[in-house]
Amino acid sequence: MPRPLPQRPALEQLRKHAKDLLRDARDGDETALARIAAIGHRAPHARITLADAQLAIARENGSPSWPQLVHHVRAVTGTGFVFRPLIRPMQLSPGRDWKITDGMHVPTDDAFAMFVAAYEGDIATVKRLVARTPLLATIEFNYTPPIHFAVREGHRDVAECLLDHGADPAYRSYPFKESLLTFAEDRGHQELVDLLRRRLLRRFAVSSGTQAIITGAEEGDLAVVETQLARDPALARAANETGDTALHHAAKNGHLNVARALLAAGAKVDAVRGDGYRPVHCALMPNWFFHVTLGSREKIVDLLLSHGATYTLFMAALLGDEQFVRDALVRDRSLANFRRDVRVMPHARSTPPVST
Repeated sequence: MPRPLPQRPALEQLRKHAKDLLRDARDGDETALARIAAIGHRAPHARITLADAQLAIARENGSPSWPQLVHHVRAVTGTGFVFRPLIRPMQLSPGRDWKITDGMHVPTDDAFAMFVAAYEGDIATVKRLVARTPLLATIEFNYTPPIHFAVREGHRDVAECLLDHGADPAYRSYPFKESLLTFAEDRGHQELVDLLRRRLLRRFAVSSGTQAIITGAEEGDLAVVETQLARDPALARAANETGDTALHHAAKNGHLNVARALLAAGAKVDAVRGDGYRPVHCALMPNWFFHVTLGSREKIVDLLLSHGATYTLFMAALLGDEQFVRDALVRDRSLANFRRDVRVMPHARSTPPVST
C-alpha cells in the first residue's frame, strides 16, 4: 500500500532510498527483491536497474512513475529547476592563458567558454572549440571536466562529442566521487545512461552486482568475498562503472587473504581502472585515510608481482629499488622523465565553475 509523503519531502533523500534499494536488490536481499517484484520486475536481480528501484520508490509513495514523483516533490517544496548561468572563476578571468598540458596554454576565454557550452548544451560551440583545440574536450578546473556538466544537465549530443574527443567515461566527481553513470541514472537521462554504458564496456569488464564483493574486499571480509565468488565466479574479474575491481580494494586496504582468494579465483592482476590505477598501485601508494602499514602493503605488492603484475620504473622508485632504476636509465636515459601511470587528486585546490 502506498505510504504518504512527508509534509516536506526531500528529493535527495528519495534518490538515496532508490540507490539503497538498488544495492540491496542486486545483493540478493529478499525484502528488496520483493519491493522490486511489486512493480512487475521478474528479471534476475543482477539485471535490476536504478530506474526499476526509482519506479518502486515512486509507487510506494503514491506516484505512478519516478518523473511524476520528482515533479510532485518539486511542486510541493518549491524546488523546481531554475536555470542559472555559471559563475566565472577568478582564475579564468578574461585576458589570461590557462595551462592544459606541459607546454600548452589556451586563452581563458576559450577554457571558460567550453565549460559554459557543456553546461548549456551548446553543441555548436563545443564542436567549434574542439575543432580548434581538441584538448579543450578534456580540460579540467579543480579536477572537473566539461563532461561533468554535460552529463549532469542531460546534454547527450555534447557528452558524445566530448567522449569522441577523449573525455573519460569513468570520471568521478571531486570530491564526492560520483560517477557519470550515477549522474545520468539519478536524473533519469536514459539516453546518456545507454551511451555511457556502451563506452564503459569498451574499457572495463563492467558487470552489475559488483557492490557486495567490492565492499567485502574493502572491509577484508573473506567470508563475504567467498560467498559472492561461489554465487558468480566471474565477479573475481568484474568491474564497476569506473573500472574498480574487488582486487583494487583488497590491495588498497591491505587485506592479503582476500587478495589471495581473488587471484586464485581468476582476478586480473593488472586490471586498470579509470584513473590508471592497477591493484599494485593501490597497494603501493601511501594510504593516508586507512593507514595501512608498510609491511602489509609490501606483502600485497609481492603477491601481485608474483602473479605477473607489471613492474614499472615508477613502482621501482616508490619501492626504493635503486638497481632497477639504474639499469633502466642505462638502457634509456629518457626514462628519467618517465611519467607515472596513475592520476592523483590532491585534497584541495581552487573551486570549479559553479551555477548560482
